[in-house]
Amino acid sequence: MDVHYYNNDFKEDKHLQTELRKLGKEYKVYLEKKGHKVGYIKKQLDLIYFFGNHYLIGNTGQSILEVDDYDIYEFLGSWCIRKVMYHNKASILHYLRAFKKFFNFLLHLKKISKDQYDDLIKECNSPRKYVEKYERFENLDRDSDNWVDNFEEWLFDYNQESKKDLYKDLTHFTDLEIEFLRSLPECALNEISIVEDFIQFGNYISGQERGIVLTLNLFCLKKKDIIKLNSLMRVPETLSKNTLQKDTILSISSFW
Repeated sequence: MDVHYYNNDFKEDKHLQTELRKLGKEYKVYLEKKGHKVGYIKKQLDLIYFFGNHYLIGNTGQSILEVDDYDIYEFLGSWCIRKVMYHNKASILHYLRAFKKFFNFLLHLKKISKDQYDDLIKECNSPRKYVEKYERFENLDRDSDNWVDNFEEWLFDYNQESKKDLYKDLTHFTDLEIEFLRSLPECALNEISIVEDFIQFGNYISGQERGIVLTLNLFCLKKKDIIKLNSLMRVPETLSKNTLQKDTILSISSFW
């Protein structure tokens, strides 16, 4: 290894780390002025420091002020899944929320441009694609003879349908369902419980003044909503007070 290049890389890393620590201290003061509690501030800083130190500086060698939407995707959609032992679907949401707050802080200080901020926030408002990427990784068969090919397809997002294709498939399926329902005699609809149940589900959702708050665990319904919705179904399930959405097999899970 060329000692000259090693020394330059070391100096650059030290510079980036100093910059990150300085921004972290300013961000801490910013959050304190906003009235946030000590525990909350520590958690936000831990997430930003981990991203800045381990991924940006340690992996790509760049400043956190140079971050773009591609960096966010590579970090949460690939690097964390492969490299971080305790990374899970809940972590995705924690990071995206922390990023949004931190980038707003950077914009407030005019450390990043409005265009850069808009691109970053747009990326942070797409949690579903990160959850789906995580799930696709979990579903990879490590014992498959095609493991290497399957892993590369996952890593580089090969063979992923475009949003336009997915929308086309969804609307085609919906059109078929609508046509089927229209072909049924009106009296028959009263005999199909899923129709009535779906109407109850829709009425419950729309009746909430601020909508329904979902859990961090893959956007599941909360227990109180599961219990209430189940009670509204024509054939409710027998559920315990501590049930989770994944434990339901009939009415509630069919809507999600």
